[in-house]
Amino acid sequence: MDELLKQAVSMFPTKSAWCAAIDMKPQFWRQIETGRRPLPMRFALPIQRATQGAVPCHRLFPEHFPDPHA
Repeated sequence: MDELLKQAVSMFPTKSAWCAAIDMKPQFWRQIETGRRPLPMRFALPIQRATQGAVPCHRLFPEHFPDPHA
């Protein structure tokens, strides 16, 4: 798991709270966390919202979301 996602998860008191905030099942998050599955792009916007913009879409998926400051 990359540092950006670690930063996002650290903003929540528990991994369960993190999963609830982005509407993801904890079991699926565990697979992402351990590297068994990649983070699906459909979670980019929920992560950006849940972190109040601290982890923006363009940092998670730069090939799909252009940097608005570029």
